[in-house]
Amino acid sequence: MAGAQWRVLQALNQINKANLELAIDEPSIYKIIYPSRLLEVTLPVEFKGKTYMCLGFRAWFDNGLLHKPGQIVKGGIRFLSVEPKRERNFFSIANEIKARKLALDDVMALGLEMLAKNSGTNFARHVLIGFGLAKKNHLLAELDLAGGAKGVIVAPRSLHEADHNEFTQKALAVFGYKLGIAGMVGWDKDVPAGDIGTTGKVGNNSVLDSFVDGYARALKDLGIKMRRNLIVGVITGKTANKKYLGNPARATSTGLGTVEALKVWAESKKIKINDLRVVFDGAGNAALPAAKFLVNSGISVVGMTDSRSAIYIKNGLSLHDLEEISRFKAERKSLADWSNWTNKSYLGKSKELVKKAGSLEKAKVQVWQKSGINVLFVSSDAMIINAGNVAALPKDILIVDGANGPVTPIAEKKLASKNIDHLTGSFANSGGVIGSLIEWSANVGNFSVSKDKAEEYIRFCIRSNFRVMKNLVDKGVVESLADAFYYVAMERYLRMWVK
Repeated sequence: MAGAQWRVLQALNQINKANLELAIDEPSIYKIIYPSRLLEVTLPVEFKGKTYMCLGFRAWFDNGLLHKPGQIVKGGIRFLSVEPKRERNFFSIANEIKARKLALDDVMALGLEMLAKNSGTNFARHVLIGFGLAKKNHLLAELDLAGGAKGVIVAPRSLHEADHNEFTQKALAVFGYKLGIAGMVGWDKDVPAGDIGTTGKVGNNSVLDSFVDGYARALKDLGIKMRRNLIVGVITGKTANKKYLGNPARATSTGLGTVEALKVWAESKKIKINDLRVVFDGAGNAALPAAKFLVNSGISVVGMTDSRSAIYIKNGLSLHDLEEISRFKAERKSLADWSNWTNKSYLGKSKELVKKAGSLEKAKVQVWQKSGINVLFVSSDAMIINAGNVAALPKDILIVDGANGPVTPIAEKKLASKNIDHLTGSFANSGGVIGSLIEWSANVGNFSVSKDKAEEYIRFCIRSNFRVMKNLVDKGVVESLADAFYYVAMERYLRMWVK
């Protein structure tokens, strides 16, 4: 069972016990945890004299009320690389059965996760109503976020090609056209966003702009006339210019939300922000941008691990260190390669740490235990914190998810005994969703939101949601902050559903 499924099921069970008004039966639960619709389309992408036959998938989680008036769903589009089969200048997917399984696993797990994340942010109450944005345009007053979605582009092409962004730009244009022709996306239906492999730029422009272009062509072919601000409202993460009307704060909104989540947690524990010491389990696309944002905010990142190595830096990594690590990782090298290349005398050499510990896993545990950390950011893979190593975690720390399901259910139950708090990625990374919704609301409402104002909205949402979560824990309704976010998300979702 995917991480999102067991968390949502647990939240629904807790709600059934605590709130008889919202109690639901088993058939209704199935409507929530399984998608109301799955769509698969072919995506022929013409690129540099070659044709790549890609596949596009999209799943919608909205309790069977797909495209109900007044209800929108939201979720990103990922890029999934698979092995190609080549015939001259035509590239197809070598193993379509395996590719479909990978894609479906992705959209099934992450679509439900987006349902919880979208509901839990409570954007309509905190921002549209709380800051009065809904009063600026009647369309915003008539819409609410009531579900999740997820998309995947499966391509017979490596994610690490030098011209990946140019290729993705082409693929997104085709996907936008296909979804537009099918009538499955739109500012008042389903609003996608970028995700792994689809957030790059070509020149100074976001690759996601091309999704708008494809969607606009679909509208033209269908004979549908629509105002430009509503056309661009079909997707978020666009370039912040007059043509695509992106949000200037979107690029940093996920990191900003994570920092704010750490700050409000630290305040609840009476820990000064400068006293936070963070270790990252993982050094990839999720970890490095977050680490840079933390360091830039005055938070010390003192350790990092990847699949081959573990490093501990007593005085903390600098922004320059993280930029160099990013360069090494882009070249498919490890932290060990960077560690052994740098000439900083205070750095514990990665190979030495692993050699002395006896194994990489033992070296990771030593970094956790000896670095004086109070925050462990787990972003490498699922089930990293499990029954076999949970006892080795230091007491009184915070675990932050940067991957999907990094803490197993068994390990989760043991965290409380060590006074360990846990912020799931649905909450800790929700700044990205809030930033996307700010962009969407500005598009639909036909107004602009400054970077400073967008950041104010993100901070307010994070802090407001944390207070509600902590209150549930303090009252004993749920056992942990991790449980609390899903409880809040599903309770709100059920209230919208039964009203």
